[in-house]
Amino acid sequence: MKHITLSIAGITSLVTVAQPVLTVDDLQENIGVQVPLYVGNYYNPGPATNNFTLNRGNAVLGTPTGSEVVDPDATPYGSSYPQANIASRGITDTTLFNYGLLNASGLYSFGRYGPMEHVILNNPELQFRLPMNLGDTWTDQWSGAGTNGGQNFSRSGTTTGTYNGYGNVTTPFGSFQNVARIQVDQNYYDIQTGFEVNFQTTNVYYYISGFNRPIFSTSRGFVDLGLGAGLEQIISFATFADPSAVGIEEDGAQPLPVSVHPNPADDLFHVSWTGRPGAVYAIDLLDATGRMVSSSVPNLTTDLSRATVNVADLPGGVYLMRLSEAGRPVRVVPVMIR
Repeated sequence: MKHITLSIAGITSLVTVAQPVLTVDDLQENIGVQVPLYVGNYYNPGPATNNFTLNRGNAVLGTPTGSEVVDPDATPYGSSYPQANIASRGITDTTLFNYGLLNASGLYSFGRYGPMEHVILNNPELQFRLPMNLGDTWTDQWSGAGTNGGQNFSRSGTTTGTYNGYGNVTTPFGSFQNVARIQVDQNYYDIQTGFEVNFQTTNVYYYISGFNRPIFSTSRGFVDLGLGAGLEQIISFATFADPSAVGIEEDGAQPLPVSVHPNPADDLFHVSWTGRPGAVYAIDLLDATGRMVSSSVPNLTTDLSRATVNVADLPGGVYLMRLSEAGRPVRVVPVMIR
């Protein structure tokens, strides 16, 4: 089954005007770039219109995951994708690779390869047509073959995309202006030993200037097994990304430098950051489900701020430290508690 994924290469910059324009330069990304994505519950993607305002600031952040940009020729499966000039490897699953091609006409997917499943698209999928202006749409037919659990299958489908809006978006990481809304729909079929299965996905991505991942995205997937039940939903989720992870300017201000140490932590950890004069900060700790397990408002006396979080009574696992300024989250950092 095809996994719902984000673009192999995220968008690195959009011109800062009311109607952002995407070009091949906006999709370039450097080898070794890692950006964590927080995958969680599905949220309504909001309207496909202009000058919209979408508030997802209270969304519960999910488990951090993401991908790293790598050289296709340096990967173990690069020879199966000789035309690829970009690739990505999972951060949490380093055995899974995505392969694609980026040129002046668009971003193309050649498929993915891992130990249990691989797909090679000899007729690649156009994920983004370039250059892309507000109102642009595209439709692409693509096909290929692969294996899943040792079983061979063929795959063919149609992808339709549209740049159908722009506006302002608030996420747990801040408020952003001139955000491009891009919707990509897939409709494809897998045929294995005469058995045909239909998959349909709808993905909505929100991009801002200077950042190489969607700040917010939603995905829903449906399947029709051909048994008369019709389409049934099999997956739905949302992702959020922290633009300050790669040093983007947010609302004209520099991102807040934050460090967490020790990490992993045993009984306690320290949070250090350069505060802003007169600002009020809060430190929240969220578990893997997004539930808040502790919250504190440190009493700060200097701009060089430091707070200690006691975690002696918490079970081991991965948590999220969320630092807020004046009630607005400004940084989220994963913390391992042993």
